[in-house]
Amino acid sequence: MISVIMPAYNSENYVSEAIESVCKQSFADWELLIVNDGSTDHTPEIIDKYAQKDSRIKVNHRKNEGVSMARNFALNQVRGEYVTFIDSDDVYHVDRLKRLLKVFEQHKKCDIVFSRHREFRGK
Repeated sequence: MISVIMPAYNSENYVSEAIESVCKQSFADWELLIVNDGSTDHTPEIIDKYAQKDSRIKVNHRKNEGVSMARNFALNQVRGEYVTFIDSDDVYHVDRLKRLLKVFEQHKKCDIVFSRHREFRGK
């Protein structure tokens, strides 16, 4: 299993797209740990709705302590053999988790895998 950690703070305009990009992964053995870092917009309601629909999504609501504290909190909750991160304004390619796992399997002695990203604006 792969644990995906997502800190979320006031991201109501794009958090749904980030969550859906994890849900649509071609590799299905994942858990998504979302840490709501004290959002004051509709982020908490949005992420709770996703957690109600998919048992692989776990949500924790915390007071605002910053993105690093949110990630560290989630790291103590993971159940997966591997851990990766996504920000609440990012989206994953549909095969991202499968590709990362393939690299780990090919290189049994590696501890960490990095991947490239593409930046885009608008649609």
